[in-house]
Amino acid sequence: LEASKLKLLDGIEETPPLHPVKVEVEEKCGKNFTKFDAVCYKKQVVAGMNYFVKVRGQGAYSSCLAIYVALPHENQPPSFHSVQQDKTQEDEILYF
Repeated sequence: LEASKLKLLDGIEETPPLHPVKVEVEEKCGKNFTKFDAVCYKKQVVAGMNYFVKVRGQGAYSSCLAIYVALPHENQPPSFHSVQQDKTQEDEILYF
């Protein structure tokens, strides 16, 4: 099979839950984001899911967010853990 067809067979990827944590991120960074779009992300399976998301903000720099999503039966909203600011588009997403 071609690589593009394999991608379709792999399943649908979940989009990281950004908007539930936007206000917390803005408070932590001390700024309001007019843009708050995921550029790319990595995920880590734990007792739930950790997302490490590169978010495009204003200007040339991005931020990396650490967001935890609990298992569905826990009925918990996504929680924001930390942020790394002033990342470039080329910076690799690493665990933090």
